Amino acid sequence: MNAAPARSHRLWVTVIAWANFCLLMMAVIKFIPLMISLSYGIDLAPEHIARGLGHERAWALDLISDTPYLLTVWLMVAGLLRWQAGQARLRTVADSRMAVLQVAAGYARTTLVSDCRIDFCVSR
Repeated sequence: MNAAPARSHRLWVTVIAWANFCLLMMAVIKFIPLMISLSYGIDLAPEHIARGLGHERAWALDLISDTPYLLTVWLMVAGLLRWQAGQARLRTVADSRMAVLQVAAGYARTTLVSDCRIDFCVSR
């Protein structure tokens, strides 16, 4: 059995999971301008509108108008990852940390001695 395709598959799954995570973070970050605009109040006073905050509020609302589409794509990619890899990989940081720990544990069990690979098992 060749380990290279499995390793490549895991790499692509990880890359897609991180891209999906970035998509979710962008969907959350899009709400920051609206929160800043709402800090001036739900109803803008005439002096706020005169300073141009009305246009900023309209821009912020337009910015978040496509968020349902972003979340739909995020859920579809999570479903695709679940179908392809057996896990949705929604907690990308925790999954990456676990993968690094598994690789480190694999190296700890394997040692190189005079160009020969010796695997040893630790009994519990």
